Amino acid sequence: MDRPAIHDDHVGRRFLSLLIAGLLLATAGLALDPAISRSPAARADTATPSVFRPVEPTRLVDTRRTDCGCQRIDPATIRIMVAGVGDIPDDATSVALTITVTGAAGPGFATVWPSGSPRRETSNLNWSTGESRANGTIVELGADGAVDVYLSAEAFVLVDVAGAFVPSPGATSAGRFTPVPQSRLLDSRSDGARITDATVRVSRPSGVPADATAMAVTVTAADSASWGFVTAYPAGTERPEVSLVNTDAAGQTRAATGIVPLGPGGIDLYVEGSMHVLVDVIGWFTGESAVASGDGRFVSTAPTRMFDTRSLADPVYADGIRELELFTNVDVDDAGDVYLQLTSVAGAVVTNLTVTDTMADGFLSAFPARTPRPGTSTINWTTDQTVANLTITPWSTAGAAYYAFSETDVIVDVTGYFTGPAVTATGTRAPNTVPGYTGESPYDLVRESVAPGVWAVLGDVEMRTVPALPGGAAGVAATSPDRIAFARFIYQFRRSVARSVAAHEVGHILTWRWLQTVPGASEARVQSIGGHECMAEAIGRLLFAQLGRFNYQPGYGTTLIECSTSVAAGNLALEVVSTTT
Repeated sequence: MDRPAIHDDHVGRRFLSLLIAGLLLATAGLALDPAISRSPAARADTATPSVFRPVEPTRLVDTRRTDCGCQRIDPATIRIMVAGVGDIPDDATSVALTITVTGAAGPGFATVWPSGSPRRETSNLNWSTGESRANGTIVELGADGAVDVYLSAEAFVLVDVAGAFVPSPGATSAGRFTPVPQSRLLDSRSDGARITDATVRVSRPSGVPADATAMAVTVTAADSASWGFVTAYPAGTERPEVSLVNTDAAGQTRAATGIVPLGPGGIDLYVEGSMHVLVDVIGWFTGESAVASGDGRFVSTAPTRMFDTRSLADPVYADGIRELELFTNVDVDDAGDVYLQLTSVAGAVVTNLTVTDTMADGFLSAFPARTPRPGTSTINWTTDQTVANLTITPWSTAGAAYYAFSETDVIVDVTGYFTGPAVTATGTRAPNTVPGYTGESPYDLVRESVAPGVWAVLGDVEMRTVPALPGGAAGVAATSPDRIAFARFIYQFRRSVARSVAAHEVGHILTWRWLQTVPGASEARVQSIGGHECMAEAIGRLLFAQLGRFNYQPGYGTTLIECSTSVAAGNLALEVVSTTT
């Protein structure tokens, strides 16, 4: 049997992207997704709600083969016929797929969308050079019953199907999604030994009827010994040539979410290679014995970017939670089509969840906002990775929440939702602040305290201005006093290091120098507020600059940062983060 797929995920380390002469910061080095800006809102739901019909897990496309099972639209795009292929119903309107990329020639991303429509500014999958990566998706079919797949970099692509959605205009019994509080069904780490080239059975949990047709699960491969993959399929049936999650090196942790058809005994997991396996259940699909209802039917929307913390320059901090509120936002485009971002009838939302700019090893959990956080994970990562995963998140009356164990940016792309009532929110809004944040600095500098060349002591920070900057830019000494404006600066810290710094605006140059007083690696994050543009030099390495925010690891020494501004006075925030334990 061909190897279904392999590999890790790393789109590359953060890189320098400075604001220069009025240009906005770009994130061009992130092969994460096509755009940082929000894409147009999802098209209003003119499609009929649909219910799930499982099919035998099958590989539809494998571009490693001459007969790939696809049509090439252009060098970067393929079209995949879905409706009517094999066991897939002719009247299918959406489909549950697993997309795998392998043998990538460079870092990139994949986008899946209904055929015959413009490609959306969203992404479903991310990878780095030479690796493979898999992710699930639920995507609407085009008018011809097909989907298009775009790859931003050359790679092989494999597409597996587990089921499809067919129209259901009214109340029905079978095929409706029932979300459950996310819980762990299997964790091989409890026995201490990895699963090696073996099949394990995961029984349906209590509360799932005997005639339930499928379960939505997140399968995590942890502490891999080497290359490997996991195949999930109906218990007691022949193992298909498909895969759900993959590893391609030792020590990896990978998670993927998919809809897996149920057999009488639950689902079987075949493990090729050696790894620990964790299985978390998200929900299940009803059988014929269920009471007919309109809840739990799937409504597709055009792939839509709902949320991107990069555009806010405000990530999910370590041990923080960001919320995506449940709301309706209607707009009309030039053609008169009505668009909406989400409706109030969503019981669970289907998203592609991506993390990037990860600051340390960690995980993220998606769950109903202002309800107890589950002891499970949705995405796992290591430092400086970009990782995507399909999520089906129950919504509360306050929306959805995203908890991060370590700091990361989060991107949420929506492809549809399941109808039904929202979970009742019982708590209050959770915090998402820099650990140890204390508010504004108590220091308002006077001009005399920052005389050129003189270090001023402010708490445990020393700062001064300089007569001239590299390249001959004017400093305080070259500027008349009436051009100096005072500003209050935000005071933030994390872990054990607290620092405050402030500066004067000098004409259109803000200059200040921060003297690091603690040995060891540290990070200075400079956030520009109010129309500033910044560049930085220092003893050390500048890792990334985004929307006026600089992540910086200078080591032990001094840091010089020069900012220009188009306003007479403004605020500039600096936080210093200890990265030592």
